[in-house]
Amino acid sequence: MRIERKRKVVKYGNLSKTERQVVMKQLLPKIKELRRKGWSTRRIAKYMKSTHGVEINSKTIWRLTKDTKVESAPLDLRLLRRDELEKLKEELLPVIQTLREMGYGVRKIKKHLKKYHNIDLPLTTIRRWIRNELKDTKWMRVPIPWIPKRCPELAYLIGVALGDACTRPTNYKNMTFYEFRLKVRSEDFRDEVYKALKAIGLHPYKWTYKHPQHGTWYCTAVSCKKFVLFMNDIKENPKQALPWIYGFESEFIRGFYESEGNLDDYRPADYDLRIVNTRKDYIELICEALRRIGVREVRVYVERDKRPNRRPRYVLKIAIQEEVDKFIKIVRPVIRNEPKRKSPKDCPQALKLY
Repeated sequence: MRIERKRKVVKYGNLSKTERQVVMKQLLPKIKELRRKGWSTRRIAKYMKSTHGVEINSKTIWRLTKDTKVESAPLDLRLLRRDELEKLKEELLPVIQTLREMGYGVRKIKKHLKKYHNIDLPLTTIRRWIRNELKDTKWMRVPIPWIPKRCPELAYLIGVALGDACTRPTNYKNMTFYEFRLKVRSEDFRDEVYKALKAIGLHPYKWTYKHPQHGTWYCTAVSCKKFVLFMNDIKENPKQALPWIYGFESEFIRGFYESEGNLDDYRPADYDLRIVNTRKDYIELICEALRRIGVREVRVYVERDKRPNRRPRYVLKIAIQEEVDKFIKIVRPVIRNEPKRKSPKDCPQALKLY
């Protein structure tokens, strides 16, 4: 059993004059600091007794700190009446307008009002006043100056955009938001897209979403109007992607395969590579890219969906084992389909090449 010893407490009133001067020299700066923060004298007395082992009367603390300026709590807008709030708005709007003309942002305005006017305005209130009352058009964020450049990462992202990524603009409260979003089951695939977005100069973010019924989803997104419009133009007219993927066909195919492809193994010595999409022009673009990297034994056919209001699916299939091995060696997809068979002798050799 562990026995904790109580801290020895010294009463300030029982000390000699010399001892009081020594104690105050050590504790007075801390007492004044707490007093400036708005601590009461009783709270400071309890704090000194529990942490420093010195019992000081609250009246003594008040006498020592009566010349110290105590910071009052900022004004709370929720406690004001409607007429008082309107009067406060009339007083602060000229100040906010002057700060905006000086180039102050919303957070900097909030700090200025709290420091010099002792008013803690919420950021949403400041934004609303700037937008609705001052009619300031500069309140929105400055768009990211993104310019497309030919690189392997952009070719990879074009393949992802033609596959699983969502680039559809969304409307909310009379505003349009442009976002490139990906929601997939594979964490490795999500991380590859996240790295590619950072490599081309964007600022993406990623998160994990766990659904109680549908399992775990791995997501990443980036907000950039120029990038989203660039991808939407390519999705509407895939031939516009040719100058951007020329020379980077393997990266482009990898992005599309990781979105829409899979490796099926039906028999111990037979495994097929399939890429499925409802857009025929996308499949034709992939066939052209495969021809450039040397994969020529490709078959394309149509699958009809029996469900109502479903478009036909175009399937690109590579059934010859040498061509599948060549595809895996060149493209090197990050998603590795685990074979269903448990025996390592029956595993497709293509999966061991990367």
